[in-house]
Amino acid sequence: MSSAVVEQFVQLFEQNCAGASTLSLVLFEYVVTFPEEVNTVWRRKFTWTSILLLSMRWIMVLSQVAAWFPMSEKTCNPYSVVLAVLNNIAYAQVALFTAHRISSIWSQTCHCKPLFFVVLILGCVPIASNIVLYFNWTVIYTGAPFFICTTFNNLSGGVGLAGTAAVLRPLSVKIADYAIVLIFTVARTFHMLRHQRYANIARPSLTQCLVRDGTLYLLAMLSLNIAQMATSATPGDIVLIFLQPMPLLLASRFTLNLRMVGADRDPTALDMGGVSGLSTSARTPSTLIFRDLAQPLRHNQMESFLWEDDNAEVEIRGE
Repeated sequence: MSSAVVEQFVQLFEQNCAGASTLSLVLFEYVVTFPEEVNTVWRRKFTWTSILLLSMRWIMVLSQVAAWFPMSEKTCNPYSVVLAVLNNIAYAQVALFTAHRISSIWSQTCHCKPLFFVVLILGCVPIASNIVLYFNWTVIYTGAPFFICTTFNNLSGGVGLAGTAAVLRPLSVKIADYAIVLIFTVARTFHMLRHQRYANIARPSLTQCLVRDGTLYLLAMLSLNIAQMATSATPGDIVLIFLQPMPLLLASRFTLNLRMVGADRDPTALDMGGVSGLSTSARTPSTLIFRDLAQPLRHNQMESFLWEDDNAEVEIRGE
């Protein structure tokens, strides 16, 4: 057996180990959070947020399971198309999540609709880039002893600086997309902290605010995309295999956490002592149908939230 074959076997083994680890992580995440899914989705009225959450979780699992289907010469092309469709659906779901999240937390300002469309369009750039690549690829099946399908990009030969740039351009746009969402989320967080200080009401810590508003989730997603951009020049890199489902996993977990807040809230126990200072109403516009994405996470007793149902008005009260 030649050294080239041995080296390819080692590379394939490493990729399979990385894929198995990623599949285990995704399945573990789904199983551990399934009780919360039952409580916050299946036992409540179905909304567009419920559909988005379920689709993100199912696509996250399905895309990892599909990667382990046995390959043959006849199934190679259909299999590659299925994986491409699943990847594009995942991109669209994360783009929709970030767009609605940023427009929701800025829903009381004139920045709402422009932010929504800017973030959504930037988030969909990788989809358009992938469609162009999919119409210019070649799928080659390698039989015994490997039994794998390999795709080659015909644009610029798929190699060299031009081939690498075709992969890095959409990722750089995606990084800019997450950076915009992160900047505007942090700006909103500090705006609320300043407002609470001027109103002389109790304030959570900065860390609590960053977790509550999803800033840490968005920072993690931005970091993952930067890492993905750094490893995209090397096809089959085991780090890239691990990074691929992470944005969808984080987005689904954050949406699930938002719905858990509303499901666990007891409307009869809103007042936790005297209410002083600020009492405002934060209402999502009727044009935004993903209402749960506008609700901040609760990590202390500074805020009280009233949910009657998914179309209910959210009332924020400071102690």
